[in-house]
Amino acid sequence: LIRAFQWLVCYYFDATYKRVEDLRREGKSQFVIRNESQTFFARSLSLVYAE
Repeated sequence: LIRAFQWLVCYYFDATYKRVEDLRREGKSQFVIRNESQTFFARSLSLVYAE
């Protein structure tokens, strides 16, 4: 069970990082980057990490 949570944390961390980088490449503002990455990816990452 712990391995599964570790995998999920790594997966969501990687997905969040990639989303932030994609938004940067698109030229989005820092506000938009933070807003979109937190809404879609960082929230899931924090929930998995908290478990």
